[in-house]
Amino acid sequence: MARRKAKAQAYEEAQLLSNAEEKTLVQWITRLTSTSFPATPALVVEAAKEIRRGRVKLASSQNTQPTQLPLIGHEWLYRFLNLYPTLKVTYSRQLESAQHKEATYEKISQWFSVFRT
Repeated sequence: MARRKAKAQAYEEAQLLSNAEEKTLVQWITRLTSTSFPATPALVVEAAKEIRRGRVKLASSQNTQPTQLPLIGHEWLYRFLNLYPTLKVTYSRQLESAQHKEATYEKISQWFSVFRT
């Protein structure tokens, strides 16, 4: 008799991020907000894209066909936040435009890398 998958596992293939990737994103947001740096919606979407890009690079190296993925947008963000209501994504209107433009995933990741060493 075949065993049924848990609901989360059954729908994982249809998700834009795997369960493990979502967990990584949740941990990243938690660490970021604990440093009082706002996890803006745009930054969370960009981080999700970066996490998924890592999977796509790995899959592309093993497969000759290009991988076409659906876009990660604001609709995804709101569904993601509904799944993880404990996350508090901050809408920071106090950030100056220059600061906001400088807050990229790459720069924040570099900061965390330096901070860990």
